[in-house]
Amino acid sequence: MALGCVLLQLASATLQTRDYSSPNAATMIARALVDRGEFAAHAWPRNAKTASGGEEPLRAFHLPAEPLLLATGLRVLPPALLPYLHVPITVLFVTAVAATGFWIGGRALGLAAGAIASLDPFVIAHGAVWDDTFLAAALEWTIFAGLVGTLAAGRTELTREASARRAGLFALLGVLAGLAAMTRSSSQAILGVVALGLIARPVFRPLRGAGWAILLGIAISVAAWGARNHRVLGEFHVGSSHDGITLFESNYATARPSLLRTGVVEIYTLDELGVHFGAVAPMREFDADRYFRRQAIAYAKDRPLDVLATAVLKLAVSLTGVHLGQPLTSLRNMIALAVNAVLILAGAYGWRRWRSDSRERPASQLVVFLCVVAATLTCLGLLAGPAGMRYRVDATGFLYLGAAAVFISFARPRMATHRRA
Repeated sequence: MALGCVLLQLASATLQTRDYSSPNAATMIARALVDRGEFAAHAWPRNAKTASGGEEPLRAFHLPAEPLLLATGLRVLPPALLPYLHVPITVLFVTAVAATGFWIGGRALGLAAGAIASLDPFVIAHGAVWDDTFLAAALEWTIFAGLVGTLAAGRTELTREASARRAGLFALLGVLAGLAAMTRSSSQAILGVVALGLIARPVFRPLRGAGWAILLGIAISVAAWGARNHRVLGEFHVGSSHDGITLFESNYATARPSLLRTGVVEIYTLDELGVHFGAVAPMREFDADRYFRRQAIAYAKDRPLDVLATAVLKLAVSLTGVHLGQPLTSLRNMIALAVNAVLILAGAYGWRRWRSDSRERPASQLVVFLCVVAATLTCLGLLAGPAGMRYRVDATGFLYLGAAAVFISFARPRMATHRRA
C-alpha cells in the first residue's frame, strides 16, 4: 500500500509543474530565509504598506513549520528534486490513516483505507503550495495512530522496560504535537481538545500521560513562537499576523461574490477595500491584524444573515470540492463531485460499524472521539475561514476509514460466497 502511494505521488509530481516561486506566503518566507536569512514575507499583495506604495515585510505572517521545511528543501535539494519535496509528507499522511485502520479493524481495513486515501484525486494532485495542510494532517494522524495503537494493544505490563517504551512514545507524540502546532492553528485546537479529552475521560486512562505530553508539546512550541515574536516585533503573540485578515476576507461583503466568480474568497482590490488598507497603513503588523479581526466581527454582528449565507456556501464548496470559478460540468468539478459524494456517503455509513464496536472496544471509542473532535472543529473552521478541500484534510482521513469499512463489509460476503463455490 505504501509503495503504491509512493509511486502515485512520484508520478503526479513528475507530470505536474510545481512552482516554488508562486505568490504564496510560506514560499516567500522560505525564499527570504535562503536568500537573506530573514523570516519575512516581502511584497505580499495584502500588505498594507505595499498597497499604499511602500514595502514593509511581514515578519509573523505565517507559522514557521512549513516555511522552514521549504527553506530546508530549497537549500539541500537540487532543483530537479524540489517537485518531490511533498511526497514524504503525503505518504506519511496516508500511512498514518492506514495504521489507524489496522489498529481498529485489522489488516484488511488498514489496507483498504490506505488504498482509498492513495487513490483520492485530491491527494494525488494537490499542489505544492498546499503542503501546510498535508503536513499538519500527517502529524495529527501519526499522533492518532500512536494513540489508537497504544489503546488497542492494551498492554498492562508494569516492567521498567515497558514503562520506558510508553514514556518514549508519549514524548514522541508531544514532539509531533509541537510541530503540528507550529504548522497550523487548527492543529493547536484539534490536538488541544483531544489532549483534554484523554486527560478527563476515564475510559482513556491509559493515555492520560499522552494527553499531558501533547499539551506540553503544544505549550512549548507556542511559547517559543511567542518569544520569537516578542524579540522581533516587540509583542508576545502566539498566532500569526494573518489570522485576522483571513477571518475578514472570508466573511466580508466581498467574500461570497469572489467565491462564486473565482472559486476563492480572496478578492482584495484597492477600489473596493481601499478604506481598510488606508486605515492599517500606519499600523504595526499585529495591530493591523487586530484591526481586520475587529472589522470581521463587526460585519458579522451587522450582517449576520449575509455571513451565514457565505458560511453555508463555503461549507458546501469545501465538502463537495467544486471550484466555482469553473463550470459545474467541467471534468474537474464532475470528478470532485462524484468522489466526494461517494466518500461522504460511504464514510457516514461506515460509522454504524464504529458505533456498534465502540461500546465494547476502547480503541473504537477513541476513534469515535477523535472523529467527533476533528469533524466538529473542522466544520467550524470551514464556516468561519476560507473555502476548499485542503482545509478539511485533517478530518478527511475519517471518511477514508468509513469508506473502507463499507467496502470490506460488502467484499467479505462476496469473497466467502466465491470460496464456497
